[in-house]
Amino acid sequence: MPARLGDGFSIPAGNIGVAVLESLTPRAPVPAQLRQATAALKFLLKRGTPSSGIITAGDLAGGNLCLELSAHLLHPLEGAAPPAVLSEPLAGAAPTPPWVTFHEKGVASYKRNDALDWIPRAFYDQFAAQVRPGVTPVLRAHVEPLEAPQGW
Repeated sequence: MPARLGDGFSIPAGNIGVAVLESLTPRAPVPAQLRQATAALKFLLKRGTPSSGIITAGDLAGGNLCLELSAHLLHPLEGAAPPAVLSEPLAGAAPTPPWVTFHEKGVASYKRNDALDWIPRAFYDQFAAQVRPGVTPVLRAHVEPLEAPQGW
């Protein structure tokens, strides 16, 4: 029997949503959040959830963490927790909208759309200033997807 969540919306029995509230920088420098997301994924797998039944999702920094976790599964980050071992691919990822660059180079769309975006560029600049000090060259491709090597 499906669980009722509201008018016209239900989830088939056996499905569940899990929220991972990651620690924030600068109190918890990167890759602390990746370690937490990896632990959450391993927990779900250990409890018998098939990887094909897991969708990662998040907005802004949470969207970035979805991409970072995917990168870690495909290209393990040395010094972070070993990635989860999947028997099959995850069902998907829904980063909405993910934070993909510190835009040090001045990404044109950030400049062009600053007055239109619901979050001003200054916010991203301030957030990047808090995250950037802990980002090593090795870590950069994981936390800044636009900087990942071609072929990832």
